[in-house]
Amino acid sequence: MKITSEELSSAIIDALSAFVQASVDKTSIDTNKSNYVVGQYIQLAFLLQVLLNVPLLVSWVLFMEPFVIWLVADPIIANLASEYTAIVVFGYIVQALSRTITVVFHICG
Repeated sequence: MKITSEELSSAIIDALSAFVQASVDKTSIDTNKSNYVVGQYIQLAFLLQVLLNVPLLVSWVLFMEPFVIWLVADPIIANLASEYTAIVVFGYIVQALSRTITVVFHICG
């Protein structure tokens, strides 16, 4: 679960970071326009995080129990894994969205 969600999230954030860094050029004459473009990039990345990561993580929540039952054939362990997945998925979603919003702070200092 971590591999699928973090790889996708990191790819979106890395691309956003490159676009924001190119837009927040210190030699830019029109800073209002560059700030507007940076805001658009952040909104687009936020939307991509929601549209791509949330369905992927929700599918993990829905299919974790049958998957663990297939692996170990123990319903108690499968139930615990499913409950744990629901908690961890919420953390991954919050982390991905917060990293997306704060990428401009990491670049600008």
